Amino acid sequence: PEQLVGGVLGGGLVRGKLEVGQEIELRPGVQVDGEWKPIVTEIVSLATEKEKLKEATPGGSIAIGTKLDPSLTKQDAMLGAVAGLPGKMPPVHREVVLEVELFREVVGLEKRAKVEPLRQGEPLIVNVNTAVGVGVVVEAGERAKIALKKPVCAEKGDRFVLSRRIDGKWRLIGYGRLV
Repeated sequence: PEQLVGGVLGGGLVRGKLEVGQEIELRPGVQVDGEWKPIVTEIVSLATEKEKLKEATPGGSIAIGTKLDPSLTKQDAMLGAVAGLPGKMPPVHREVVLEVELFREVVGLEKRAKVEPLRQGEPLIVNVNTAVGVGVVVEAGERAKIALKKPVCAEKGDRFVLSRRIDGKWRLIGYGRLV
């Protein structure tokens, strides 16, 4: 047990700087008694594929060694989480309102097909930042409200990619910006 090390997070740094010894927060975090709780941990190591770092800046992929229990990070359990400075993170959303831009045609079909408007109750695959999840349209229109199965950490203006199930596969139909 003395040789156990903490869980490792992987991803890309979008802005700012990370340093060994710095405290970070992960959102949406973990589910405890039905509630999503952010996780705060300390960075114990930073590395790229080729070298160990004392600090990391935007550009390329990095591995962030933490003091987290490795069971929290195994098998991509933190996939879709956003890491940042505690108290400076974007909010976590269980429901989002998006200004929607649908494409003229569905992407990825052999034959051309027009993108139909969103429908209330329709399931969608929603991508934002590194998160991929299922959402259900609560209110349709140019401003659509979508309830998310798993919450996401996002800030106003972030782009959400929208996919609809067509012919048994999820197909890209447009995007929306968080309002």
